[in-house]
Amino acid sequence: MADQHHHIGAKTVPELRIFLRERGISCNEYRKFTLVRLAQVALELQLPIIVAKDDYKVMNLKRRTIRSLDGEEIVAPDITTIISRFTKNLKELPCLEICDVLIYLLRSSAWSDNRLKNYRQDNGYKLYKDGHISNVQMYNIPNSDYNYVSATCVRETTLSEKPYITWILQKKDGQVISAGCACVADDGTCKHCTALLFSLADFCTRHMDRNTQVGTDRPCIWDIPRKVSVPTKIDDLDVRYNKNNPCIAPTSAAFHSSKVHEQSLRDVECHLYRLCKGSDSLLLHVLEPPSDDSDEEIKDEQPPNMTNYMSEFIREKVNTDFLTFLKSKCDINLISKIEVLTKGQGNCTEWFKYREGRITASLAFSVCHFRDSNKEDNYIVKKIMNSSSVPLSTPAIKYGKEHEAIARLLYQENYKKEHIKAHIVESGLHVSKQYPYMGASPDGLVQCKCCGNGLLEIKCTYTHKDLSPDEVATRDKNYFVYMDDNNNVKLKTNTSWYYQIQTQLGVCDRKWCDFVFYTQKGISVDRISFDNTLFEMIVSKSNFFFNKYVIPALKKNYK
Repeated sequence: MADQHHHIGAKTVPELRIFLRERGISCNEYRKFTLVRLAQVALELQLPIIVAKDDYKVMNLKRRTIRSLDGEEIVAPDITTIISRFTKNLKELPCLEICDVLIYLLRSSAWSDNRLKNYRQDNGYKLYKDGHISNVQMYNIPNSDYNYVSATCVRETTLSEKPYITWILQKKDGQVISAGCACVADDGTCKHCTALLFSLADFCTRHMDRNTQVGTDRPCIWDIPRKVSVPTKIDDLDVRYNKNNPCIAPTSAAFHSSKVHEQSLRDVECHLYRLCKGSDSLLLHVLEPPSDDSDEEIKDEQPPNMTNYMSEFIREKVNTDFLTFLKSKCDINLISKIEVLTKGQGNCTEWFKYREGRITASLAFSVCHFRDSNKEDNYIVKKIMNSSSVPLSTPAIKYGKEHEAIARLLYQENYKKEHIKAHIVESGLHVSKQYPYMGASPDGLVQCKCCGNGLLEIKCTYTHKDLSPDEVATRDKNYFVYMDDNNNVKLKTNTSWYYQIQTQLGVCDRKWCDFVFYTQKGISVDRISFDNTLFEMIVSKSNFFFNKYVIPALKKNYK
């Protein structure tokens, strides 16, 4: 088994994806560390190969299938086997225009009309504009009218890590046939492929004369990309003229705590255009006008968050209390839209946006045990308003994020064996229809024919990661779990985790939740039933806290 684990660790990301897909495990969004752990767990569980032919291999062959000059179907070689034959001289690069790029995105990537209209807002286009593409090379495939173009794409967030190898396959007339990438998606539609396509279209426009023969011809190579700026934290900035002078000590008197509302560059551009419209300003010649059926339409599709509701409440001078007004605005369609938009939770910006101003399940215990005071700006309010200074990348949080997928896989495999037609999906933020100032983000929605609808909540202990769940329950009497008389690991009812789960059940209107406790030695599962009496107490405390502390904070944001 140890040799097999070592063999798994030596696999590349594409090989790991193939290994997991053969066993029916979804793995598109995970990094190599998590893929390796999932593969090791699959080995330990002895999961059988459930697909006769590998979809990825079929797709990979299909996207490289072309016709030779003789009209026969052939498979172009994998670029990893011929990368040394590529040339940096792009003199013979077929002309690629924006229309060719958009046609490919519409045909192969199934982009919607809205997305095509607003392609400048797409992440792939932004990567191109930020100069993430470099080291572009090409290769003419023998006995065919096709060629490869490969490039490296600097990662969007982890700039210091190795860039992705991205490629496209095109005909000599410029038509894009397919694309691929070394990222986890590798389906020809990722943002890195999109960035390469737009970069090539821009290059072809700037080098229209690359095929012209002149006496001083030099190889037509890729322009040197802009230097990638490495972000620096404000705390690390040193703006002293003389570095020998002492640093200026920070002072709280100079701190201004006004909330900053983030705006995209496109929003600022549209705002400037509207300000200058009707004048002779030169800005109108360089700014792109806003599209009434694009940018504004996209904004209208976004449901309002709590700050938006408070702004409307104050602006319209509504003749009722804020909770009644809020309840009148929250219907099933809006709640469903928020849940869809916030899937991915901590990896999704919308999740933070719609949690702000709401009492979420993770804070239920703190709210219920908060000692009433006249201080409006307490630590709970700061967490609710996303203004807390608690770090989001502590070792415990990082450990939990990295191992949650492994715990989910272990739970799914066991659950599907013991239950009929079991179905487990990830969840976004659920907003309570009856109490719209409350929200919950369970780790999963569980459904089966024998038990009905329930929830999944996963906790990965960092403190006791090297112990088994049974050992944690018996050795640490002050921890969240204990061992009952039947030698089952149970969650204590007086803990913040228990209050969190009861709030999730009440908000999501479910009757049970499987509490999964994970360590590197295994998992335990405790099915927790809904306690309506406790939930009513949580609602009562939350209602009081929201009225006294959160509403003033929302009003302060409006000012």
